[in-house]
Amino acid sequence: MVIPESLSSSPQCSLTLGQPPRHRPAVHGSVPSTPCLLRDNSSDSAASQETNLAHDDPEAAVSKAAQENPEDEEYYRNASQHVANHPEQHRPPTDDEAEDAKAAHHQIYKKGNTDLESMGADAVGGAIATQAIQKFLGSGGGDTNDLLAFAMKEGTQLLGGNADPGFKGVVMQKAAMMVFKSQLSGGGGGGAMSLLQKFL
Repeated sequence: MVIPESLSSSPQCSLTLGQPPRHRPAVHGSVPSTPCLLRDNSSDSAASQETNLAHDDPEAAVSKAAQENPEDEEYYRNASQHVANHPEQHRPPTDDEAEDAKAAHHQIYKKGNTDLESMGADAVGGAIATQAIQKFLGSGGGDTNDLLAFAMKEGTQLLGGNADPGFKGVVMQKAAMMVFKSQLSGGGGGGAMSLLQKFL
């Protein structure tokens, strides 16, 4: 699996593996975005691959996912709007959240648990997000819209057309929020790269 080298960019800080982060002061009134640029300059780094994870056009993600699954376009749009409408949740995932997501992913994708509603929307959304992140990194990466589209399409594939519409809608929202959070950097501990690696 090839992990993209550069995962995000912003004027707030830059981070090079093996070196401490260099922070720049935020401009008063500016809107926080994916705040760190990660570069791997180590001698054994893989060939350079660029990934721009700037959440600037969520409608593009909806369109990408809906090209394959037009019947679920409303779910995709509602999930994207949920992410935009809940900035209080815009923080990096905790270690516990990532571990819970991977545990749910194991139950569903490895053990074949199909009783999804009994697992709950948080667990299923986390499992979908984990699957999407793993596929995204395995494909060589892309931008935020690609990653969000991966999650949306994965939700359709897992839930199908027979799931309860209310449950399906909440799961899509949980998955979209988790993949968005997975791209955020808290300004330390390896930044965006280590966050995505939590889901491997």
